[in-house]
Amino acid sequence: MAEAYSSAGNSGRSSYRYQYSVAPATHGEDVALWFGPLPRHIGADLATAAQTAVGNLVRFDNPAIPAAIALGNSTDSMAAASAQAASTWPSFSVAAPFQLNINQTGGNATPMYSSSPLAPPTTVYLPPGLANNFSIVNAYTWEGGRGVRCDFWRAVAPRVPE
Repeated sequence: MAEAYSSAGNSGRSSYRYQYSVAPATHGEDVALWFGPLPRHIGADLATAAQTAVGNLVRFDNPAIPAAIALGNSTDSMAAASAQAASTWPSFSVAAPFQLNINQTGGNATPMYSSSPLAPPTTVYLPPGLANNFSIVNAYTWEGGRGVRCDFWRAVAPRVPE
């Protein structure tokens, strides 16, 4: 969707792309991050940052957030790089396919079990001690070439009945 919105023929428009990577990162779980209610494994600082980003997108057409909000209560060196990424969230284009990777670190490791006996347990991290962890990544090459998988779905989309 970000590609279609920022492609030729849509001049003057911009789009912003993100990857939600907070374990277990199930499909649709990011909706709770943006709008609530929060699952117990989402830190308050991450929710504040995400909800500020949505507000900034609506108000200013740019989801970048101030470094102080991106930092939350964290003060370690990784947090400074994380705050920089969130405060400089670039618009997405095919020529510059960058997105914000939204994650958090720290906390207490806790196994989370699926209701399916076939799914292995996933480790989630619970408060206290969660810290925001944002990074700018290439949407096509990040995480083993995720963009190639998206290209597959884009290729089969015209054949899917509506």
